[in-house]
Amino acid sequence: MKRILLALMLPLSSFLIAQTQIENGGFEGPWEDVSGSEDEPAEWSSIKSADALAALAPVVAFQSGDAHTGSYSIRLKNTTSFGVVANGIITNGRVHADFDPELGNVFTDVDNDQWNLEFPDRPDSLVAWLKYNPSGSDRGKIEVLLHDNSAPGILPETGTTDHWVAKARYDIEAAHGDWTRISVPFHYYSTGNPNYALVVISSGDSTIAVDGSEL
Repeated sequence: MKRILLALMLPLSSFLIAQTQIENGGFEGPWEDVSGSEDEPAEWSSIKSADALAALAPVVAFQSGDAHTGSYSIRLKNTTSFGVVANGIITNGRVHADFDPELGNVFTDVDNDQWNLEFPDRPDSLVAWLKYNPSGSDRGKIEVLLHDNSAPGILPETGTTDHWVAKARYDIEAAHGDWTRISVPFHYYSTGNPNYALVVISSGDSTIAVDGSEL
């Protein structure tokens, strides 16, 4: 039985997907310098390395020494900037930023190996270890989209999902002060194999994220 394993160390620690591994899934390193930001884990992107507005974006991703296994994890925190709450977000694709939060997304950048993961397997589930400290009624999210190369892989969906092979999503709807294990199955839309895996983890609820939530 194939499984996808994600251990979130305050938010993430290690990822294993069948025979294919998420690159730098344990966030142990390397960590790369990002202009005007904290370091980011290699093969991952926050809004500080987005394709637009990166220089204006606040820092929302931080290296953490609180880990379920290993030495490090990544901490995501919602932060207000220019009167808008920036969602604490990281992806193994790339963030597309816009002054209108409704137009923001994450996507598989097939032209840059740093921001895509070729992935041919069909896992059955996503498993994660996480901690979460939401503000108010905020909720975090872990989402993995498996898609083929017939159309761009983008989350949230743009109305075109024929290229989707499978998706797993877990909404974090309660506080977790201690490391907590969660599991959610992949829902399959087709019988074919994917070409890419797009992973996104966020500490807030999309465009209605609340300032201060931490994953």
